[in-house]
Amino acid sequence: MILAIVRNGCFVMAEEGETTENPSEQTEETVETPEETPEAPTETTEVPVEQPEETEVPSENQYEPKKGYINSSMVTVRLQPSTAGGYLEDENYGPHYVYRQEVLVINEAYDESDNLWYEVTFTVNDKEYDTWAFGTYVTILAEGEEPGEIIDQNPDEEREARVIESSVRIRTGPGTEYPQFRINNEVQYFTKGQTIYILAEEKDTDGDIWYKVRFELYGNEYVQYIYSTYAQIKVTTTDENYEQYLNEQNFPESYRESLRELHALYPEWNFIAHHTGLQWQEVVDMESRLGYSLISGSNLAYRSVAEGAYDVVNKRFYVYDGSNWYCANRETVAYYIDPRNFLNQYNIFMFLNLSFHESETPETIQKLLDSTFMKGTDSVSGKTFANIFYEAGQSAGVSPIYLAVLARQEQGTSGSRACTGESFTYNGRTYSGLYNFYNIGATSGEDNWKKGLIYANGSEDGSYTSYNRPWNSPYKSIVGGGMWIADGYINDGQNTMYLQKFNVTDVNTYGHQYMTNIQAAYSQSGAMYDTYQMSDSLKQPLNFSIPVYQGMPASTSLPTTYTLPTTLEEQRNMESANPTIEPEPEPIAPVYTGDFITDMSLKLNEGFLTGIQIGTTLKKMTDKIKSSNENCTVVIIGADGTELNGESVIGTGCVLEITDASGTSKYTIIIRGDINSDGKVNLQDLLLVKKNILGMNTLEGNMLKAAMINGETEVTLKTYLAIKKYILGMQDIPQE
Repeated sequence: MILAIVRNGCFVMAEEGETTENPSEQTEETVETPEETPEAPTETTEVPVEQPEETEVPSENQYEPKKGYINSSMVTVRLQPSTAGGYLEDENYGPHYVYRQEVLVINEAYDESDNLWYEVTFTVNDKEYDTWAFGTYVTILAEGEEPGEIIDQNPDEEREARVIESSVRIRTGPGTEYPQFRINNEVQYFTKGQTIYILAEEKDTDGDIWYKVRFELYGNEYVQYIYSTYAQIKVTTTDENYEQYLNEQNFPESYRESLRELHALYPEWNFIAHHTGLQWQEVVDMESRLGYSLISGSNLAYRSVAEGAYDVVNKRFYVYDGSNWYCANRETVAYYIDPRNFLNQYNIFMFLNLSFHESETPETIQKLLDSTFMKGTDSVSGKTFANIFYEAGQSAGVSPIYLAVLARQEQGTSGSRACTGESFTYNGRTYSGLYNFYNIGATSGEDNWKKGLIYANGSEDGSYTSYNRPWNSPYKSIVGGGMWIADGYINDGQNTMYLQKFNVTDVNTYGHQYMTNIQAAYSQSGAMYDTYQMSDSLKQPLNFSIPVYQGMPASTSLPTTYTLPTTLEEQRNMESANPTIEPEPEPIAPVYTGDFITDMSLKLNEGFLTGIQIGTTLKKMTDKIKSSNENCTVVIIGADGTELNGESVIGTGCVLEITDASGTSKYTIIIRGDINSDGKVNLQDLLLVKKNILGMNTLEGNMLKAAMINGETEVTLKTYLAIKKYILGMQDIPQE
């Protein structure tokens, strides 16, 4: 059924049978994609339920007309003074409600249950209506009294603002229970950047603030509502000191207007330009590689149709993770990389420095968790989740709000199998009682949550115990995982949510990225803002690091249209849709010199051979040497004196013997990081380095040479950290 609401001189349409959403949980997907329109409140919420009855209507000449007004929101109006009296119909819009409308009361009547009804008339768009309203919702004015406080809640001065999100729902009242605003039965949305004028602030039943706003649409002016988070008040300033600061930071002009607005709103916030030195096109190319930036949802305009992302034969998109994660196209990737799209009070938090801050108390964190499965107490440790996140942040030196936001992002509001402790089977073995709240190690692919729980176990055999593994309780997962995040990202330069998705630092650039979800930093920033807002913490000093690139375009925007290729040739010619870098040229056949050291780019120094990669087997090494000298014989003797065979892994201290027509040559192999000569770099090697640093043992000979990482001449903390980061999968160990 179509329902129309009389609101500030215009009809507002709604449909029965629709659902609503929580504004504090909206993400880019819910804002961008039109939802099913929420259900209009049933008349039982506005009018008591009565049994249908027939009522005699008094004659109009027995009643003296009085001025009045509808004193509530969304009041059902009837053709007769009864719930069985039928709806007021309009020839264009059908049945409707009345919302805080000034009326003339021309009659009154009682139904069989002695409920009072008033007959009222009012004018909308120059048309007069005559209807009946339940008496509770009509206030009759005394002589000379005006209903200004109810109908006109405008402050003395309107405040100009702009919409900071795309496709934001327009509501007919201050809350998600109110229908979306419609024109000619079409749902209407605010657009990003649209100018609106705030007339008043009102709170919904949850205490969230909504703005009553005036705006233009299709040449007409309307007054409706917008959730306050999506409207940023425009403040003009002529702060010469701040202009000097922007000059000192060398922010491009395209950044400055937004930063001026934010500075005027929150003068304690500090915006720091992170000059990456990277070319814009290169950044988009690298972040658009297949599998690096994924997007979910049904909007095909965001998906890549490149070779490897779209199957032109079977006309389907390749799923890269889970059941509905696809490669994002270049235009979508560029939009989410561009910091200028997120320089507003809501999304600026993706650039927030994530170090620990004393203001982020357990009480603050609790407000973020109240709507999730983590709102209460961990049954294993007996502590509230809010306190656990606070302890985790304090221990790791990381924002506990960020850790809570990340867990909520990874597990959802209802939780997942990664945080229940239930049993599962992996590679034929059954595990139980494991938790991974941040999904660490849950790499893309089928049953990725199981991979994360195997990491939580400390590998399949439980041999790794770093970061308090095994994580056999939510407490150990949250605290230990927080330390992992601190060591692996925040303390290593990737100290904002943006940098954890787009690693544009000078360490492992474009690699070591925490998530593939292209919208992760965007949605996490909204949760961070909501938490700071709920805890009244927005006005404190906060530091934001904002990347700047060279050769940036004037602006970027999300795509709205798409074309599906029908042939492979057409697909390869669609350059704008191709998320890969320029294809590699056909490999040139290598030219061998006959010297395997030169051909394999190895280094020989005083009989010690370096440059062989960790995990290289005897077979792989033999094949490469024979590519240079096919008539030679290759033998490798292990550090224990036994000869290696086939798939045996080469380690530090192995002796390479090559025999050809010129005789036999011997070389001692050094694998950087492989201290104990087993061909691997693991916790045993880390322990040997640690004991050397603490003076508990001394590394000598081949073991000492294997510890000389990154050109070091002695065993130091840098050696320890290099091996540690390799074990965690954070970076490789160079083998020069």
